[in-house]
Amino acid sequence: MNEEEFGQVMTIVSAYLFDTSNDIVRNRLSRTCGRRPTPFGDIGKVVFLQHMKKKEKLVVDGYLRLCTIPIPKRVVIPRSDEWWVNVLENFTDEDWLKHFRMRRQTFEHLCETLTRLIQRQNNPFGRNLPVDKCVAIALSRLATGENLRALSKLFGVARSTACKNVNSVCNGIVNMLREEYIIWPEGDRLVETIRGFREKYGLVQCAGAVDASHVPIAMPYDHPDDYENQNGWHSIVLQAVADDKLRFTNVDVGWPGNIKKDEVLKNSKLYQKGTNEELFPKVTEELSGTDIPPVTLIADSGYPLTNWMITPFPDADTDKQQEFNDKLSKANMVKRSLKMLRGRWHVLAKRNENALRNVGQMVIACCVLHNFCIVKGEPYRDEWDMEESFEQPTCENITQLEKKGDEEIRAQYFL
Repeated sequence: MNEEEFGQVMTIVSAYLFDTSNDIVRNRLSRTCGRRPTPFGDIGKVVFLQHMKKKEKLVVDGYLRLCTIPIPKRVVIPRSDEWWVNVLENFTDEDWLKHFRMRRQTFEHLCETLTRLIQRQNNPFGRNLPVDKCVAIALSRLATGENLRALSKLFGVARSTACKNVNSVCNGIVNMLREEYIIWPEGDRLVETIRGFREKYGLVQCAGAVDASHVPIAMPYDHPDDYENQNGWHSIVLQAVADDKLRFTNVDVGWPGNIKKDEVLKNSKLYQKGTNEELFPKVTEELSGTDIPPVTLIADSGYPLTNWMITPFPDADTDKQQEFNDKLSKANMVKRSLKMLRGRWHVLAKRNENALRNVGQMVIACCVLHNFCIVKGEPYRDEWDMEESFEQPTCENITQLEKKGDEEIRAQYFL
């Protein structure tokens, strides 16, 4: 060892006596002396240690021993993506629908939209996955609800890679497509929605239906009792509004499962806007010489009757009231939308083992993809309606003290 090297090591070892950050000192020692092999031969080591104090000798001697320990190489497990290659080469449109809930042309359009986001992501092992493979892994997880072990075998990736990929793609779908596909009806879109409810169901001035659904989750570590719903399983609540074409126009997700859906509504921005008369423009419609009140939403008896939300008669005593309730039930398209959502994306019908912070984004991503598939004309197959292991909690009718004029309010929307 020359005098310069000796001086460098002495400086670092002296700093060790005053520096409690062993990791930093180890890095500095590593840069100076090298990891392996040690720059000191047997003779050089003896000479070097003769110049050290007892404590300094122990420090450097321990480091030199550390340098001689062999560092195991990272083992790369061989994986096969033969199944994915077969998908690209041999799958028909029906196969694409079965596994990814959309045909190949629609799938490729989705990949083009997400390309910029996915290509920005750096794989920590220096091996970036193709964009189509990233999207396919995420869609397969959402559509089938398969666990990560099964996905990793199908696509030839590690489970950790599959998990990170699913979360990243879901975040990308929410960030890049939510505003484009989950649209609150305004202007011409509002007029078209009102016309659709009137022509299909005979309800006037109706712009959507609101309801809620429970998404099964693993028991959270923090406040697990808050997430246990009335059926005894843990969940978070998805509140959604849908139009006459089964498209979601508003979604709110994340409330613990033990909160009733009318309470979820009252704590949402939707309720605040409705109370402040900011949901829809104050436009009336004349029908048979009668002015119909402004636009409203419809809901089931688990919600309160308000000036901007119409609910069924709590006790239908007359044939006309029962007829109104039946017509309102048929027009409540959000129930069918939520059933299709769980049927198209089975991950929402099975217990989700993801971290709670990621489940909400996954649910919203499924809502966005639901609308995306409708807009692109993707068919829905009845066989996707699975027998759900987690039965949706039922909500008791809210006790409503019928106020004077309530019957007249409902009657105005009956055509």
